[in-house]
Order: sequence, then C-alpha cells, then structure tokens
Amino acid sequence: MAELTISVSEMKNHFDEYMQRIKSGEVIVITKYVKPIAQFMPAQKIQKEHKSPHPRAKKRGVKAESF
Repeated sequence: MAELTISVSEMKNHFDEYMQRIKSGEVIVITKYVKPIAQFMPAQKIQKEHKSPHPRAKKRGVKAESF
C-alpha cells in the first residue's frame, strides 16, 4: 500500500478516519510547513522492523513484545 502524506491540520481535522486507515495497514507521513515531522504505521509493521529490542533493553529486562 502506498504512503500517504498529509499536513498536521488535516490529521487533526480527520483524526479518526486516518487512524482507521493506519489500522488497515496504511503508512501516513505528517508534515508541518511541507516538511515531514512524523510517520504513522500499524504496530505490526513496527514489530517486524524491530525484532530485537534496543541493546539497553536487555539490561532492564524489557521484552521485544513490549515495543
């Protein structure tokens, strides 16, 4: 699925709609003054990209599933 780019104000005005799209698998980039400032994606995609926890997380006893 393609990445969608929207402004902060667009995200604020249609938050619920965009959250549903993210939940469905879409990646959304948020911009402010045309510059990207954030990227939203489903948690499943994040977990696949970050299979191993941060190196310090092992010392703290944090499991990969908690990310």
